[in-house]
Amino acid sequence: MDTIRVLRGNRERLIPSIEKEKYLAEGYSVIGDDGTVLEQGVKSNHTLKSELEAANKRITELEAELRQYQEAASPSGIEEPGEEQESGEEQEIFQEEKKRGRKSGLA
Repeated sequence: MDTIRVLRGNRERLIPSIEKEKYLAEGYSVIGDDGTVLEQGVKSNHTLKSELEAANKRITELEAELRQYQEAASPSGIEEPGEEQESGEEQEIFQEEKKRGRKSGLA
């Protein structure tokens, strides 16, 4: 009987090769003799949700950091070369469209 090594978290097991699909579906990864991952197991919904939450949190942090840099780079409203200064009304329209998730043609 042929056996393979599977790993999930810090749990490593030797299993019959005919049970490989079952263990992959449970989130185990097939690993080689040197410990490298040969086949990645399916991640659980809990793991995927926690990764998504962490990614969204990081995106929010980076967006806040970007706003700080943009405000620091242009505190007096001096426009960058090649950019046109938009009127207040155009900026309001752009912000409204941005909130709705649409791209404005005015920018």
